[in-house]
Amino acid sequence: MKRFLLLATLAGTAIGMPTAQAQGVRFGLKGGPSYTTVVGAHVDGAAYKWGFHGGVLVNIPLNDRLSLQPEVLYSQKGAHEENSSTRIRLSYVDVPVLLRLATGVGGLFVEAGLQVGYLAGSEASIDTRKPLARVTSDFAGSYPPFDVGYAAGFGYQLANGLGLGLRANGGLRHVVKGATADDTARNLAFQLYLSAMVGRRD
Repeated sequence: MKRFLLLATLAGTAIGMPTAQAQGVRFGLKGGPSYTTVVGAHVDGAAYKWGFHGGVLVNIPLNDRLSLQPEVLYSQKGAHEENSSTRIRLSYVDVPVLLRLATGVGGLFVEAGLQVGYLAGSEASIDTRKPLARVTSDFAGSYPPFDVGYAAGFGYQLANGLGLGLRANGGLRHVVKGATADDTARNLAFQLYLSAMVGRRD
């Protein structure tokens, strides 16, 4: 809990930091589907599964084309086992901090940065046929509480504040506690999102 409070405090500080560009700061909401799995050496049989992500963001202009964009997102991740009904669901509170560059071609932009994720929950489930049921187990103790990774993507922002984007984000740490150097399973997610911003960009 203390680690989560620290993470939330850091996120709040980043989002609320005063800048000389305060008049151009815009706040917003975003959300959409996620397509996630785990990747790495000796990761066999891990397929993609669908999930959801959503949260809040703030866009802080640094100049006419470059801006800083911290976000706080709830993100469902995990994987589906090939040829099986087994699914691993990992829920994170992700805090990406990205640099966003307006390309000058309409509202087209590109973005890239780093993110920290706090593991808010985990669950493994398997569908059984005899009897027909879904068996679930909580495996929170098997996963590290924090993930560190990267994020990059592109999108299109309308003048009225509505936007559409596609982003990839991946973890740089093992998703299983006690993993060896040979076991390099890491989170990977592709996220399609709609966003809405308020505030005037001067």
